[in-house]
Order: sequence, then structure tokens, then C-alpha cells
Amino acid sequence: TLGTVTDTFVPGSIVKGATISTGWETGVIQGNQVLTDQPIQFAGSAPINSWFTVYGNRNINAVEALQYSSNTYMVQIALKMLGQPYVPNMVLNQTDQLAVAMEEMRSGFGQYGLGVATGIDLPLESTGYITEDFTIGNYLTNAFGQFDNYTPMQMAQYAATVANGGSRISPHLVEGIYGNKEDGSMGDKIEEVKGRTLNQVNISPENMGIIQEGFYQVVHGASGF
Repeated sequence: TLGTVTDTFVPGSIVKGATISTGWETGVIQGNQVLTDQPIQFAGSAPINSWFTVYGNRNINAVEALQYSSNTYMVQIALKMLGQPYVPNMVLNQTDQLAVAMEEMRSGFGQYGLGVATGIDLPLESTGYITEDFTIGNYLTNAFGQFDNYTPMQMAQYAATVANGGSRISPHLVEGIYGNKEDGSMGDKIEEVKGRTLNQVNISPENMGIIQEGFYQVVHGASGF
């Protein structure tokens, strides 16, 4: 159906691999870094929680942050990108760095196909709903998939890019272009259509392996969390 490439949706937690990837690219985290999963409490506002923080604060690494779907790990990455590392009851400062950090986050997501054209061989493909009107709160929730909107095809390309080790390949429906015989039947193949490599995600193979392991552990991990 055309909605696969034209309709947009809030993606939710699937973006967390791209958030960690952007954290590596911007240098605010390193490798399988451990952060404390804890309620993120800003002055005068309700806390941002991961579902399992009711069991207490936990030190988790990047693989576990994906396995457990930790919102607060992602928010801490986003705060570090703002130059405002998390401190309980901190006051968020609205600075020019917000626009820079959001651009960096969206650029990191775009390497996986989120918020950019997938290159599919169909007209009228949507590149998602990416508004320039946002607050610092929108930026933080975007880190765990609760602001920008994407198409199902963009989300599929994101997952495929992780599976491909960071190679983003254009999806395609056309198998080939053929000539016609005089009787109207299909003739020889003129051109074979293949997916094109659009870009390579700018992280190391070792770090891509961390994302792949985190995704794998979502399904196969034995932890109660």
C-alpha cells in the first residue's frame, strides 16, 4: 500500500540504536559505556523514567540500554550533546546549542534512513515529518523516538542498515527493464535494477556490533528486565 512510503508515524524506541550511534559520533559516549539508569528529574517538572526504574537505579551499558529499552540512557546522551550533563534537579538552559544538537541528532538518524529519502523507485515518497519548530523537551524526547515522524519504509531501512553492518541500501520494486518482442511478449533484459549503497554509517565495525548485539538481546536476552 502507498502508506508504506507516504504515511508517517511516531517511531518510539526503535530509534535508540541511532541515538547511541549519534552519541559515539559526537564523542559524548565511548563504546559500550556504562551510564546510570535513573529517573531524570529536572527542576519543576515530572521525571523521565525507564519502565524498570521502579526497581531502583541501575548501571547499564549500551547493549543493556538497547536490550532493556532505557529512555534515561538516551536522555543522558542527548544532554551530553547539549553540553549539559545530567545532575539531579538541574535547570535546563535554552541555548544556541539546542539547534546544533538537534541537527546532529537528525543527521545521525539520517545515516540510517530516518528522516531522509530511502531511494525507493516510487514517486511521492515522504521523508517524514521533521519540523523546525521544537523545544528543548521535544529534543530530549526525540532521543527515544517521541517527536519526529517516519514512514514504515524509513523504519524498515533503518533496521536493514543495522543488519547490513551500517550499509544503507536503497529498496526497489523493479527487478529489471526488458525489451518487447514483435509478438508483444517480453524480450531480452536491457537493464537489471539493484539496490544502491547510499551511505555507510560513520561508526566503527566494533560499535556497530554493539548495536547489533543490543537488538539481538531484545529477543534473546535472559534478563528479567
